[in-house]
Amino acid sequence: MLQLEVIVELFGGDARLEALILQRIDARDLAHNDWCNQQGDKHFRGGHGDAVRVLVDMARALQYLREKKFHNDIKPSNILYGEEAGAVLIDLDLELSKGHFHLLEARRGMWLPSI
Repeated sequence: MLQLEVIVELFGGDARLEALILQRIDARDLAHNDWCNQQGDKHFRGGHGDAVRVLVDMARALQYLREKKFHNDIKPSNILYGEEAGAVLIDLDLELSKGHFHLLEARRGMWLPSI
């Protein structure tokens, strides 16, 4: 399984409910009004320290995912950020991956352990 504090933890899933059970993170995504100026330029509203934290945390997440050979979908709405949590990547938009588990059509919530 993916194990890095800057990537949301997957606890399991239920195909009957088309649901994934993920770690709860007290933060808003970067596309939210708290972090993104929705009027006009869409610039990041956080300070310099926030921007550096997002950059460092997401660089770690991307390096980790690259090593695991995961396909991903990186965009502001898939990154949660809070002062305590830091930046956490969610919704990897995985189609198929190699490793400890397979996620098929993750947008529909299907989770299957590898055999």
